[in-house]
Amino acid sequence: MFLPRCRVSVRDACDRRVRRHEALRTRFEWSQGDVAARVSRQPSYQLHIRAFEERDFDAFRRWASPLLFDDVDPLQPGSLVRFLAADYGDAWRFCIAARHAVSDGFSRGVMTKE
Repeated sequence: MFLPRCRVSVRDACDRRVRRHEALRTRFEWSQGDVAARVSRQPSYQLHIRAFEERDFDAFRRWASPLLFDDVDPLQPGSLVRFLAADYGDAWRFCIAARHAVSDGFSRGVMTKE
């Protein structure tokens, strides 16, 4: 399963990805009655890591779905970008969710290549 240093490596990889892409550091706030986009200097996102003993995709989906779709608030830093990592002992499964407000078809292609 994940060793503590592997968890640090996963967090470091997420930090690097978010730091490289201004869109992923975008947050929103109310400004004079309008919504304004602001780019944060520091990365803000959610990272969830869990060890799984079986490679049952349905178990992963049941764990991941609420983490990906619940409590999304564009005004809350870290709410729009979420990384999930499942540790199967000898393999990992990753899921990255970036809301459309901070990513588009072009930026998703760049993230996928990275």
